[in-house]
Amino acid sequence: MIAIPPSARTLLEDRAYGHLVTRNPDGSPQTSMLWFDVEGDELLCNTVDGRVKVRNMRHDPRVIVSVQDRDNPLSYLLVHGRVTAITEDGAEEHIEKLGRRFTGPGERAMKLHLVPVGKAAPPLPRRPEVCTSWMTSWGSIWETALARAE
Repeated sequence: MIAIPPSARTLLEDRAYGHLVTRNPDGSPQTSMLWFDVEGDELLCNTVDGRVKVRNMRHDPRVIVSVQDRDNPLSYLLVHGRVTAITEDGAEEHIEKLGRRFTGPGERAMKLHLVPVGKAAPPLPRRPEVCTSWMTSWGSIWETALARAE
């Protein structure tokens, strides 16, 4: 195991959002935005059993984590690693801890009700800053990154 340097620890203990990249059974990447935490020299995240990322990590424990500094978007942490445990032990307490950190004081949690496709619902206001971008030649980048994680 590699020791997490102080600069990386500071970033992981802040309210920085991260991305977890796992590998689908067909070899394509699967990316999830998550809240991350650090304990000792391990990165921690929280999810729900049955999600694609969990199935992927059980099949192939190699992952890539990217965490961006919220105050300096050009500063980020990139970790090539392996999942060492998937457990329910302490999961409820951990998500509560992350929730308090990331929502901040005075912010209220919101429950969202989603409407299945095909059922009429009032439209939400459009947000012009939302866009989609595409990355080509991901396969070769993915293969190189996974080779490094081995």
